[in-house]
Amino acid sequence: MENPLWEFFQARNNGPGIHKWLQYFDIYHRYFSKFVGQEVHMLEIGVQSGGSLDLWRHYFGDKLFLYGVDINPYAKALFDSPPHTRIFIGDQQNRSFWAEFRSQVPRLDIVLDDGGHTAQQQIATFEELYNFVSEHGVYMIEDVPPGPGSFLAYAREHTAELFGHYASNIPGRFSATKPGLFTKTTMGIAFYDMQVVYEKGRHARPPLPVRKGKFWMPYNTDKNLSSADGGVDAGHLKNFQEALVRSRSSD
Repeated sequence: MENPLWEFFQARNNGPGIHKWLQYFDIYHRYFSKFVGQEVHMLEIGVQSGGSLDLWRHYFGDKLFLYGVDINPYAKALFDSPPHTRIFIGDQQNRSFWAEFRSQVPRLDIVLDDGGHTAQQQIATFEELYNFVSEHGVYMIEDVPPGPGSFLAYAREHTAELFGHYASNIPGRFSATKPGLFTKTTMGIAFYDMQVVYEKGRHARPPLPVRKGKFWMPYNTDKNLSSADGGVDAGHLKNFQEALVRSRSSD
């Protein structure tokens, strides 16, 4: 599959450097392609040499509003170019910095955290920005190490919250609490090699399961027609087999 991000990177023989893990390019394209050609507000934490700013401008086009955050003051002098590219200097672990940042940015559709890479920085940034990301936005953290206290361990706690709509079901069936804002605004979490991706969206509890068809094998919860070991009532099985033959002959 063609990937404009990878093609741009391969052709990069001049200009400021771009430093990425190889596996990231396909993940970027998978989640970011829906924003191409439309107005999109993106934050990249970790400007470094500035080459990735060129990458995003090439990929998203003229409707991109690009925000960069870096702790090194040179980044603003070198790369700040309002109104479409704005650079903010600050420590991503400083929650007051993010409060000021939010007051100066209209919205965020994409957050790419490629900053200091410590768990404390990644967690503080996530907690300050996630609810600021737009309804169908994407929040991506990269260079995520494993281990206790890591962002990976923190993100695993969020997986249970995705099931928050079902917390009132049979006790123990889902390890989730009652649905909160995270549950209601998060469609999914994906874990990749060194990356964690959150997809936002309206996440209401489905009103009911959907079913189509005319005949069914019983669930093992139906004590009249099945048993816990998977056995099925002989009469029901005979009727099911006959119905199956009839449906195939009518196709």
